[in-house]
Amino acid sequence: MIRKTDKLIFTTRHPSGKYTVENSYGRLQERIDEYGKYRNGRWSLRRKITVAAASAAILALCSALFLRPSGKENIHVLSTGNEKQQFILPDSTCVWLNVNSRLTYADAFGRDGRDVELSGEAYFEVTEDAAKPFTVKAGEVSVRVLGTVFNVQAYPSEEMIETTLLKGSVGVMHKFVPQGGIILCSGQQALYDKAAENIVIHQIDCSPYTSWKDGKLIFSRTTLKDAFAIMERNLRIRIVVNSKSLEERKITGRFDLTEKPENILNVIRETLPFEYENRNDTLFIIK
Repeated sequence: MIRKTDKLIFTTRHPSGKYTVENSYGRLQERIDEYGKYRNGRWSLRRKITVAAASAAILALCSALFLRPSGKENIHVLSTGNEKQQFILPDSTCVWLNVNSRLTYADAFGRDGRDVELSGEAYFEVTEDAAKPFTVKAGEVSVRVLGTVFNVQAYPSEEMIETTLLKGSVGVMHKFVPQGGIILCSGQQALYDKAAENIVIHQIDCSPYTSWKDGKLIFSRTTLKDAFAIMERNLRIRIVVNSKSLEERKITGRFDLTEKPENILNVIRETLPFEYENRNDTLFIIK
């Protein structure tokens, strides 16, 4: 049987020198053994008080060492599964997380700065605070703002990291970008190519890149390859295409996320020549 004093060794941090738990353990065990003698009527009153005081002091030291904070900050994790979800951060920033996304931040959030880390896709409405910049780390790219509205898509499986700015301005930063980053203005999107390690800026219509938040799928001259990727992510299906040339064709349309994938495909194929088959929740596109 493991004695209580043995458990102290296994569960207590170890200071150095004469105050190590191992040294204290031995002294404590001696006191406990002597206490057993006391119970048999062999101790004087003075001895009782001395041993009790020494034991209490050692136990207090061990307890203090065990309860002392480790210095590591807690990490808060916000995540979604098959449904998008809205969160409010401690600074009142509103964040919408798309499906299969995760946002993390530490206890230090809001003290000196406001740093979060994103995997997946999120729409941010950042509370303005000029003294504490808001920074989103998304894979190899960081986006830094003071107060603005923007969308970041950074799924690990995707070839691109997209930063789409709806309002205000942001700095998109990377190791090869000059200090301060590339500044985006409203209606611009930064596309970071993971393989090529470069960033390209486009002037765009932002609505197709943020419509997921409002339960919509909006395509505006979107390649079929990108449209199918968006459908897979938001409608939780798998689409397999056997034609590269078909994937490069572009479509325009607006759909509700409540629509069945087959209904969306039926509309798309009114303008593009293809057929499809549904096999075990996988849609095979056949040209």
